[in-house]
Amino acid sequence: MRALLLVSLALTGCLATFPLDGEVYVDPRLSPRKQYLIQQAMDDWCKATSGRACPRIVPGRGPFEFVVETRSGHNAITRQRFRTVQIGIDLLTWPAGSQLAAVKHEIGHAYDLEHAPKGLMRGAEQGGPQMRKGVRTDCIDRRTLEAFNERHGAGPIQPECDEP
Repeated sequence: MRALLLVSLALTGCLATFPLDGEVYVDPRLSPRKQYLIQQAMDDWCKATSGRACPRIVPGRGPFEFVVETRSGHNAITRQRFRTVQIGIDLLTWPAGSQLAAVKHEIGHAYDLEHAPKGLMRGAEQGGPQMRKGVRTDCIDRRTLEAFNERHGAGPIQPECDEP
């Protein structure tokens, strides 16, 4: 029954997304390096959306947060619920070369974006964002930003790359 309710909420757009402004919390147990990567990824989303998606990063716990994750079997996972969004980050399995791409990808999910065959939102079934060809693996591409505009209203975008 709970699964059916969550599916219904997702289909109707009733699950929470990261705020476009306001506060997003970062678990203080995350290392300073991981916190820096999160800040860098959020800054890049802010720039790519021309200042429309610019929440403040705050240490602590709250309804919209990045937390330590060690049990899911994923290096990063986004959980959207009715009033909360949580991005879990596994400190032990994160590959060093794809950390920024993984954080930006999960932020995309927190903004209610789904997997796509190409671009930053490329799903694990296609190799994930770290397997992109012809562009920096961590760039926020035009296709991803157009999907953001579909969900959050049209506005100016500044893609970091155009995926071939």
